[in-house]
Amino acid sequence: MSPRSFRGEGSGGYPPPGSIYEYKPPSLLAEHKVMAVVFVIVCIALACGVYRYQSPHPDAPQARPARASRTPPPPIYVEAIPQSDSPAP
Repeated sequence: MSPRSFRGEGSGGYPPPGSIYEYKPPSLLAEHKVMAVVFVIVCIALACGVYRYQSPHPDAPQARPARASRTPPPPIYVEAIPQSDSPAP
């Protein structure tokens, strides 16, 4: 190609077909492949952690039932305040 073809002189100003590379941007997954793999590993680890935390352990001691000998708390009595006939100042 001569410099005249770059200035648009000669050959009508258009480059020959096939001489310009058609750009195709990389896909999002191809561009961020490492981050996608790390994200999947973190999600799996988080799911396993939640599962281990929520599942009951067979070796864990069982919760003790409440003692029957515990005395109930004393009852609370609420007395009404007597109404006065005179209005408050």
